[in-house]
Amino acid sequence: MKTIYEIIQELNESNSSNYKLDVLRKYQDNELLKRVLKLTYDKVAYNFYVTMKNVKKPNENLGHSTLEIALDILENELASRKITGNLAIQQVEYILKKLSPEDAFVFEKILDRDLRINLGRKQINKVFKKLITEFPYMRCSLMDKLNRIQYPAIIQEKMDGTYRSIVVDEDIEVYARSGEKSNLPYFESCLEGLPKGVYIGELLIQGEDDRFKANGLINSDTEPEGIYAVVWDYLTLDEWKAGKSNTIYKDRIITLAKYIEHHKKCVKFVKSEIIASFEEAKEFYKEIVKNGGEGAVLKNLDNKFKNGTAQDNIKMKEEAVAEFKITGFQEGKGRFEGTLGALEVISGDEKIITKVSGFTDEVRDSIWNARETLLNTIISVKYNGVSKARGSDVYSLMFPVFEDFRPDKEQADDLEYIKNALK
Repeated sequence: MKTIYEIIQELNESNSSNYKLDVLRKYQDNELLKRVLKLTYDKVAYNFYVTMKNVKKPNENLGHSTLEIALDILENELASRKITGNLAIQQVEYILKKLSPEDAFVFEKILDRDLRINLGRKQINKVFKKLITEFPYMRCSLMDKLNRIQYPAIIQEKMDGTYRSIVVDEDIEVYARSGEKSNLPYFESCLEGLPKGVYIGELLIQGEDDRFKANGLINSDTEPEGIYAVVWDYLTLDEWKAGKSNTIYKDRIITLAKYIEHHKKCVKFVKSEIIASFEEAKEFYKEIVKNGGEGAVLKNLDNKFKNGTAQDNIKMKEEAVAEFKITGFQEGKGRFEGTLGALEVISGDEKIITKVSGFTDEVRDSIWNARETLLNTIISVKYNGVSKARGSDVYSLMFPVFEDFRPDKEQADDLEYIKNALK
């Protein structure tokens, strides 16, 4: 029987998603593989509070232990917080000494929450049903669902930051949409005293209006000064773990406003207005765009949180933006020779294949120099339309322009969503 290390190597023999899913199906009865996948990617169920950045790799190998024993320690001692701090780091260093080089490789990747197999949570769950707990996220619908709105309704500014869920329990932890935990100790210290629960919104930087620059700083290894959150929803811990709430939105935001009252330095409530008609919604939207904002979100006051797409939360935007996966890097010509010319990208259902440009020189060079790291990651692309050449089976975008990196996302959008975003 193949080891986990050997299965990982087999998964990486091709970048094709279909190939990788077929490999997983070969091993769908492998309980150890399922355990490794869950411990690595289930960031709702498990937090180990230690990463390989904190650990000194051993210079010697003592052998005589197994990956199964290492996983027991990881789950029952680190994840349960029976041991913490320096003791937890020392335990990890000792485990690494006792494992074979191949098992140590797997263990390190589990700690870093990425097996480097270019598969996301949703793809893994296609083979192993409900293995990885989905990170709760309520997505907006597009303008084709406008008839679902009942007035009076609430309209809010669509923020231009980076999405986060702020989980306040015994500790304060900040998570990206993908479930990746952010390392923001100063921001988290500013949140001390917030009542328990989950605060949903986006992070921005005070005084920094350049979205690309601000999001890059927030997602970097070094926490920048001036981070604050603009929030629009609140869930109890039980509601968040269940991925749904029976509390209507009007009551959730009343609780939210009350809870953040004494933390206005680092948490602000999103700009909002109760409106009686779509005409009022358009006036609010126009004012946001006039002032340089991205758009607005129109919501029913009685909407209930659910993990998935809410048909009574409507995103209002003039320009369409969608997410695509990077599949290749085309070298430029002329003055761009030796650096990036265009990104090759694909939609989630592989029905749209196109090339993206529109980079600053700084971004162009940074992408070219990080090609291996950025392959198969997600970016946002701005576009004006979707087209298909006569006789072709695939679509392309009209005037696609690079918008931003999306480290908070694992999955590219599909053709239907990309088309509807233009309506």
